[in-house]
Amino acid sequence: TTVIPATQTGLAGSYTTTTSFTASGQIRAISYPALGDLSAQTLTYTYNDQGAPVSLTGGGTTWVKSASWSPHAALSQVVFNSAANIAETFYRDPETLRITEQRMSNTGAYSNVDVTKYFYDDAGKITRTESDRGYKVSNAYRATCYQYNGLAQLVVCRC
Repeated sequence: TTVIPATQTGLAGSYTTTTSFTASGQIRAISYPALGDLSAQTLTYTYNDQGAPVSLTGGGTTWVKSASWSPHAALSQVVFNSAANIAETFYRDPETLRITEQRMSNTGAYSNVDVTKYFYDDAGKITRTESDRGYKVSNAYRATCYQYNGLAQLVVCRC
């Protein structure tokens, strides 16, 4: 239960969020109370036979149509509910399973909405990302470099 004080006009009150679980302990549903102009809503999760989440629905909407997982239980693709069938696909190094590319695409006029590539050092820390939006916008390409100190803490983030 969350309590919002009376000083917050239009939102004051006590709000209880409830969560139900599957027999294996995974979240089955989360129910959120009405708040301000927002109506109450329940988000419901479904899972595949291996226990990985594959869809999310709530409020009469399918938010996540599907999710695909690799044999190593690494997320491969998420397809969101939209007219353009937005999908986010993750490509991984077959040996380390680190994400090497993340591609957001759709079935509309711009098939590649965003492509981000990831580069790592031998210890597995990200050293560079390159992002390229597949449609015509200014500054569509962006590279970011990462540097770490001797304690493996990020100290510089720029290119």
